[in-house]
Amino acid sequence: DDKVQHNEFMKGGLEESFTIPTEFFPTVFNEKKEVIPPYTAYNVQQKPALLTWFINLLCAKPPFNNPDIRRALSYAIDREKIVKYVLRNAPYQPAHHGINPPVMPGYDIKDIEGIAFNPTKAREYLQKAGFTNGADIPSITLSVYQEPRLVQVAEAVQQMIKEHLNISINIQVLQFAELLQRAEHGKLDCWGTRWYGDYPDPENFLNLLYGKLVPPNGGISPINTVRFQNESFDALFDKALFTTDRDERLALYKQAEKIAMEYAPMMVIFHDEDYRLVQPDIQDYRNNAMDRRVYKWIWKKPKSE
Repeated sequence: DDKVQHNEFMKGGLEESFTIPTEFFPTVFNEKKEVIPPYTAYNVQQKPALLTWFINLLCAKPPFNNPDIRRALSYAIDREKIVKYVLRNAPYQPAHHGINPPVMPGYDIKDIEGIAFNPTKAREYLQKAGFTNGADIPSITLSVYQEPRLVQVAEAVQQMIKEHLNISINIQVLQFAELLQRAEHGKLDCWGTRWYGDYPDPENFLNLLYGKLVPPNGGISPINTVRFQNESFDALFDKALFTTDRDERLALYKQAEKIAMEYAPMMVIFHDEDYRLVQPDIQDYRNNAMDRRVYKWIWKKPKSE
């Protein structure tokens, strides 16, 4: 539990503590994200992460087999309000473009037109999908696992979609293993999750939307869990996989991501930032966007110093 970890660190029982609980964030940083006492006594690390949080939508079954309903829901979410008020400015930034984080090397996400908060457009897409009132849509269940911030985001999304579209969303909290299993089997309407980059290449994130990974018989789909399929996206993705020129490959991935975001297979919420508290006697603890830790550099300062 992140609060237990934090408290144990402050008592001196841990050399380092990864992440800062949302409710503690204003006690560590001011509004400019500057460290404030008593945390100035520690080594406080912060690094924009290769990490994006989003809500997946099952594209293969109603109601989310209709891209206009997916677009409507996504336009109804005020991501800036979630970052600022729900998560106390802890994330790196709201996700107004694509699924790839802004720290992806050589990949400017601003070139991708994503979906930002626009309740007027949300209602227009709902009408385009054939619904004059969100109450006509059967209740939707949003599944999350027991991660405090994810639950908080789900509650905010639930409220925003009800306010702007009059669509009722039920929140279901599952154990992570059960959520993963049910998502892979196509048994969930929509579910909150995140993707932490395994390596710094857009393919690692766009692979989640590669249609050729969806089994033709409706079986288990462990990577493309949303079961998004688009021939134009797949053609660009295939071409990029076999392109050795890095700039050309990134351009192809960017074209593919533009197509994916146009069809809104997921509601991308925010790009995260990593935080770590380290005791002052621990030296040379190096940080990076993928939280890959190389312990061989770390040394402990003798108390005599």
